[in-house]
Amino acid sequence: MAIQASDKFQSLAFHNKTIIFALLNLEATISGGCQAQIRTLKSVIAAQEDYTRKVIVDVLQQVLDFNEDVVQPTPVQIKRQKERTVRIQVSNESLDSLRFPSMEDRFEGVAEAHQKTFAWISETKGRIRRRTTAAME
Repeated sequence: MAIQASDKFQSLAFHNKTIIFALLNLEATISGGCQAQIRTLKSVIAAQEDYTRKVIVDVLQQVLDFNEDVVQPTPVQIKRQKERTVRIQVSNESLDSLRFPSMEDRFEGVAEAHQKTFAWISETKGRIRRRTTAAME
């Protein structure tokens, strides 16, 4: 190395030389130590991934087993559900049979014809008294 050949380096104390060598070799030391740590971490991560995957599969299997037990209705429940469905269908068909095409036109016609039928509800008290007095006379 160029440092070893220089006179200034030779004049340094042994401790200082050791520190300089350590600093120069630090990168190699760190990368070597890091490589070992990285290999160890990779193996730990792989083991943890396998364990996590196993736990997830076990939990999913338990959920599926539980759902199979819960989801299967009894024959009585199936029959009741069918009865409910038939009742709803009958009700809907009955209401549909009562509908006729001009039904909505009729509703609109009633609304137009009776625009002021219930206006008295929103009128003030003074107007109502005047109308009542006028009706009595």
